[in-house]
Amino acid sequence: MLISYTIYAFFFAQNIDSIGNALLLGMSLFSLITLYYSRTSWPFLKSGINVFTIIFGLALITTIIPLWTHGHSDWAFSSACKFVLCLFIVSNFATPESQKHNLFQKTTFGSCIGLSLLMIVQNSGFEIKEILSSSGIHTVNSDWNEKYHAFWLMFLAWIAISNTWKNDTRSKLLTTQLLIYASIAIFSSHSQSSQFALILAIIIFFISKFSMKGIWKFGVIAFIAYILLFPVLWQLFPFSQFEWIPERLYIRFLLFETASNGILDQWFCGHGFGSTLTLPIAPYLPESTSPTDNTLASLANGYNGLFPGAHPHNLIALIWLDFGLIGAMLFTFFIYRFYRWLLPIMNDRDIAPFIIALIVSAVVIFSFSFSIWQTDVVLTYAMFFACLMSVLSKNHKLLWPST
Repeated sequence: MLISYTIYAFFFAQNIDSIGNALLLGMSLFSLITLYYSRTSWPFLKSGINVFTIIFGLALITTIIPLWTHGHSDWAFSSACKFVLCLFIVSNFATPESQKHNLFQKTTFGSCIGLSLLMIVQNSGFEIKEILSSSGIHTVNSDWNEKYHAFWLMFLAWIAISNTWKNDTRSKLLTTQLLIYASIAIFSSHSQSSQFALILAIIIFFISKFSMKGIWKFGVIAFIAYILLFPVLWQLFPFSQFEWIPERLYIRFLLFETASNGILDQWFCGHGFGSTLTLPIAPYLPESTSPTDNTLASLANGYNGLFPGAHPHNLIALIWLDFGLIGAMLFTFFIYRFYRWLLPIMNDRDIAPFIIALIVSAVVIFSFSFSIWQTDVVLTYAMFFACLMSVLSKNHKLLWPST
């Protein structure tokens, strides 16, 4: 299944009319079969169902009560189906390490090296995807898809390194090889968020080797503050006034400030699940500091008056826009439970640095790119949680929380 994940990520993400559909179906069936024989995953599955009930119960309410003017019932149903699919997939990676075969470690290593090489070759101009397309296999070849498998590789690399990281010379050489290939692949892409995520995760990884609990506690406090203060931050520091910021980062900041303005319009309960699919952003655009600045106008007019891609490019912003303070507090509750559950595990020096590196990578990527329930994006969320659960399952004392 991990191999099919890798193939899907590189060749078929965003393509709903290709062999990618068959891979998705195969992944789903394989997940159900594996779950049947892997009884130890049921506690995690039960916990996931509880989370599903809470999140999509609230999503359903926002689509049927007139208080939320931009809720979408069809979008809620579609998202719920994708959540269930990914819950089955991720559950397979939550099996305790004692029940995993050595084949899994070899598969993660091979998948990471394979995806890295495919990315390096493709990004070097050899056009593997075009060759396959000319042979009748219709692959996806776009800038967004190229970002997609850069994010995918980011998560896959950490699980592969965690399975390879040991003190003997052979393991050190293999780990170095993994990191070099993955780094070349990511930096040969044009995804600046994945490049920044990789650099920051590596730095935090080595720092956490010396102060795991300190990094973990500080990180969780900072992340909770990030969630709860997101709308206020962009009101206190209106980055639209700082045009000296590099253009790509400036546009992201404009989106976040626009999202902040939209959040404050319905700050308590939000606009409803799937609100960014129809929520016009023109009323929430910050005032331009220059009459010659066309950036804001392009945001308002270039995407049918919606957020680019119909989302604010930040998961926290999306939660606030859809559910308001209610959603932000609910998400904070989940983060706190997650923190309390992981706290005893952070004493394990063999596992904790990889957990922290994975989470840092996800926070960076999901803060600049992903925030909508398209299939390929959902599978990227699933890839992150699959890698995280796999690393966590190395701890034989691990007990899944009830929510």
